[in-house]
Amino acid sequence: MQLKAPESMPSREFGLALGLILGRFCLKMDDLHYGFWTENLSVELQNLPKAQAQYTDFLLSHIPEGVETILDVGCGAGNTARKLLDRGYRVDCVSPNPFLSRWARENLGERANFFECRFEDLDTDNRAFCSCALTLP
Repeated sequence: MQLKAPESMPSREFGLALGLILGRFCLKMDDLHYGFWTENLSVELQNLPKAQAQYTDFLLSHIPEGVETILDVGCGAGNTARKLLDRGYRVDCVSPNPFLSRWARENLGERANFFECRFEDLDTDNRAFCSCALTLP
């Protein structure tokens, strides 16, 4: 997929879009989260993709049994949501950033529901979720 920045973008969203573009082309990564830094992984930029993979693996391994629906708040490019969908979960994605929402929609297609808003403004039509991704301590 070709990344194309919109003609104009509020400055508060620019950092996320820039992070995705730079991460994708400079570090070959599509995630935007900070990662999970274990003791054997030095905190250096070149280790960020590994730390991000460790975080996603940690998150996936700690989903309780019986969970069926997950709310992915701040879904970024949709990579974690894609992994959740591939494991059979139903996933709804929340993203306030139109650029990232567009990227996630193209990444996930019709497999997930999208809410393009801030989490605080989310209206899910009374949906219930078993778990919320990316909020583990």
